[in-house]
Amino acid sequence: MIQELIDRNLLLDIGKKLLNLTYEYTVKELPNRIDQELAQLSGGQDWFNQL
Repeated sequence: MIQELIDRNLLLDIGKKLLNLTYEYTVKELPNRIDQELAQLSGGQDWFNQL
């Protein structure tokens, strides 16, 4: 099951970090900042480079 593959606490921490970005950055800055955060996740850089 997927529960065995995912660290629940890590997932919650990442979600909170992304949510906090909405308070720290303007609407104009936010998409780029989210991309930067997602690129730092496991496999994120590969995904980001394909865009």
